[in-house]
Amino acid sequence: MSFSKLVLRKILFQFPSWLEKISHVNRSLRFQNFENRLLGKLDLSNNRQDLHSTIRRKLGNIPIDYFEFGVYSGKSFLPWLEENKNPSSKFYGFDTFTGLPEDWDKNRPKGTFDTNDTVPDTKGDHRATFIKGTFQETLYKFLDNYVRAEDIHLIIHIDCDIFTGAIYSLFGIEPYLKSGDIIIFDEFKDHNNEFRAFEIFTSSTNIELQPFLKSKSNNQWAFAVHRTVY
Repeated sequence: MSFSKLVLRKILFQFPSWLEKISHVNRSLRFQNFENRLLGKLDLSNNRQDLHSTIRRKLGNIPIDYFEFGVYSGKSFLPWLEENKNPSSKFYGFDTFTGLPEDWDKNRPKGTFDTNDTVPDTKGDHRATFIKGTFQETLYKFLDNYVRAEDIHLIIHIDCDIFTGAIYSLFGIEPYLKSGDIIIFDEFKDHNNEFRAFEIFTSSTNIELQPFLKSKSNNQWAFAVHRTVY
């Protein structure tokens, strides 16, 4: 094989990785632009727990269906269950409970966040249900039997960490969303995963997500759902 063909072959072999690196840079810049447009316009929370607590106080004790995608030990899930006492509220936690189904990054490989198949202790609160398995395995089967009541507000917590989980969850729950619902992203500034899923979702549906609250760390963001009716 000639030298020129060897060089061309090497370039073609590396081209996909170059494109991916360029995409990462572009997404990072888009996130920075997104954030800069909203500087000083959003309420700030001290941390993750404060952000969730602020939303719960704002909602009061209204009936909700709370969906959490990525439960782990229940640090976010359990306070929602404990503080919203409405008997009509339901709480659904989706997780493998055996750890991430794929690598998140080099420091958090597949299997990270394994709870040894143990779900959080809900102290017998029958309003809570945990659905074990990957979202791809469980979500649509669950939704086949799910009916949203008219007076229910949906609260969606995207704590998937990885892109595949975030995008699948968003598109799975999309048909059930109404204006006034709330979506919380736990790792929104991760532009290669949850922010990437956010961009694709909002550009592919008639759902507008309007930010109203974020944490000082810039990780957690809360959005109000606005569905455009054509």
